[in-house]
Amino acid sequence: NLGYFGTWGKISDRHLWVFLFIAAALPLHAVSLHRQSALQAMRRPVLALAGMQLIRPLVVLAGIWLLGQGVKEKTAAMAGAIFLGGSLLAYLSSSYWQVKAKPEVLQTVKAEFRPSSWWRTALPLGWLGLATVLMGAADPAMLGAMGAPSESGRFSVALRIATLIPFALSAVNVVAAPMISEFFSMKKLDELQQVLTWASRAILAYTIPTALFLWFAAPWYLGFFGQAGEYQDVRDPLRWLIAGQVFNSLAGSVGFLLAMTGNQGISARILTWAVVFKLTLNFILIPKSQAPGAAMATASMMVFCNALLY
Repeated sequence: NLGYFGTWGKISDRHLWVFLFIAAALPLHAVSLHRQSALQAMRRPVLALAGMQLIRPLVVLAGIWLLGQGVKEKTAAMAGAIFLGGSLLAYLSSSYWQVKAKPEVLQTVKAEFRPSSWWRTALPLGWLGLATVLMGAADPAMLGAMGAPSESGRFSVALRIATLIPFALSAVNVVAAPMISEFFSMKKLDELQQVLTWASRAILAYTIPTALFLWFAAPWYLGFFGQAGEYQDVRDPLRWLIAGQVFNSLAGSVGFLLAMTGNQGISARILTWAVVFKLTLNFILIPKSQAPGAAMATASMMVFCNALLY
């Protein structure tokens, strides 16, 4: 299948090396996510995020900057190698922090593995993660296939900008997820409600001013992308995405609340409906409206999915 990336069915060395570097980073990424979850459970939210959200991006940015200083002809394969290096450092640091944060009682306790209960939990959660990735990748891929590649690139910029809005939701979930599970399992529902109330207020305090800035300041900050005026037509899809992300954030930690209280199967079913809903809208709206149509489909899916989760 990689032959589709080359000329006359032959994959180029450039694409092959990019593929190999990213493929090598995938297992490191997966294990790092496991380390992140373990650190969250041990109430180490900052360390949980530091590897993937801080070390890897900083290494990649520093590597690309150094590449720009010393190499005339820069390639995607070089960027792939830098990404692999960042993923390796994130994995090593997360592994070290997990060992250091591990309570002494876990050093001596005998491991107990229950395959049936593990699979009942892991499969729905695995599908939740996969479906989220598929929905995130669907728009640029379908825009590239059904429209112009330039539309896909511009939409990707709008998509990245709009993800600044649910930043507080993601940060709060890192802290709140283990607390939700702990209080629910101990039947401390008053404490659980306090956590959810605190989380909702923190998300609200961040989301509204961030969304207002991104909405009204778009003509200014879009000028930093590309040549003068090149990305100004991104404003329409961007505003659809902003509206969808505001609804997504203000709905609160509904997905985490279900997953952390043993209702991950409900979340998995709802996300399955959301995937079907999203792809259907993409097939209808992208041929007619290109990037704005994809953004409308994404915003509609966010409202549909979060309303059902709520």
